[in-house]
Amino acid sequence: MADFFAPKPRAGRVAPEPGLGSIPENRDAPATLPRPKEDQFDSKEHVAEAVDAYVAAQSFRPALARAVASAARNVPELRDDVYDHVLTALRRTPSRGWPLLCVVALTCPPATDGCRRKVDAALTCASADYTRYALFVHEVLGAVASPPSEQNIAAFDMRPPSVLSVTLVDGESLVEALPVAPWVDCAAVARHLVTTRLRLTDARRSTFGLFFADNGRPLHRSEFVGDVHESAFVFKRILRFLHEPSRSDDVLFERLNFLQCEDDVLNEGRLPIPRKDAGALAALSLLATMGAATPIRVEDLAALTEDLSIGECYPPAYEGEEPLTLASLAAPHVAAFRKLDARALHRAFVDRCRARPLYGAHVFEVDVVGGLDAPGAYRLAVGSRGLALLDDDDVFGVDCRYAVGDVASWASTGDSVEVRFREAAPLLVESAQARGIVAALDVC
Repeated sequence: MADFFAPKPRAGRVAPEPGLGSIPENRDAPATLPRPKEDQFDSKEHVAEAVDAYVAAQSFRPALARAVASAARNVPELRDDVYDHVLTALRRTPSRGWPLLCVVALTCPPATDGCRRKVDAALTCASADYTRYALFVHEVLGAVASPPSEQNIAAFDMRPPSVLSVTLVDGESLVEALPVAPWVDCAAVARHLVTTRLRLTDARRSTFGLFFADNGRPLHRSEFVGDVHESAFVFKRILRFLHEPSRSDDVLFERLNFLQCEDDVLNEGRLPIPRKDAGALAALSLLATMGAATPIRVEDLAALTEDLSIGECYPPAYEGEEPLTLASLAAPHVAAFRKLDARALHRAFVDRCRARPLYGAHVFEVDVVGGLDAPGAYRLAVGSRGLALLDDDDVFGVDCRYAVGDVASWASTGDSVEVRFREAAPLLVESAQARGIVAALDVC
């Protein structure tokens, strides 16, 4: 995976962020690769003929694209000629030229600075239809690697490459520009982020995945980011179990688990939190954020405004309450939890949330069109315990539940999802987030 994931260090360009790591290059790869004689292009004329044949072909030619890239790698004196011919093809037939430029860029950079400037100029002038190709080439250009396989190159005929911006649930940047080739699915992206960027060791690291930054929908592990228009994602856990431990030997895993739980409660309001627990959760959130600087007196807590207000430490349902009222609920708990260290605070917050029935559930806006006596707009919660339909006016008012053991199968077509149960009538819903519902059902 060294040839398509990590941005390669290069002169005048920003290298991968320190501390996040990168996929190492294949430093043991030979300078040239043995090739069958029929694939050998050892002259400018041969290269020109191959590129022309690739462009003129009625169907996409992965083998020919790979042969052109191999020539650039194996015959260094032809490298700039290959790029010149590819850039000419790009201007003449962009739909063929851009995929070919990506394949060549994954294999080797131009030989001279003059040719490199030509490539940079072409990237700058890319039309809106090919911006993703240009961004991808910008990120991967620089290393010498084995050309992609024909099977992988064929993916360029199905979808464009991508360059992702990925943050953690609290908005901290995980990676600002991650190039992802069109044959790489979301499961592979998640593995890369877990093992080389976060370096998580907890066995539950496989429960992490990508979510759309704008609507919070989880991406299915078999989806390809090249099939969607978005490039901004959030990396967090897709699956969380009610009875899993909040403790882990992996400090970072515990912190990420806490941040996601805090986001569910305080920002999204997905969990019904009784008033007696809301003050404790607010205190834990305050202490986890402010540490020893957290005020103790009710008046001082109510007066917090600069970086964090007392209202931000409560679920959205408490938005209309007075700061003094909220501070009085939290103050006794601030004093009780003050001696806990960061990990203990994180664990205590998660433990209180795990007691709620909808812990870890994904919530989707849906229209129920079949399976209920009262069809209409609902919120569908999908979690490790099963499914719940929530009234549209009250996210905590559970109208109907389906235990996970009662779910027999499900199917999706377009914006429709049908969930079939062992005893109850099938539930048919329509939603713009149908693919997210299926993704949640698959993992839960």
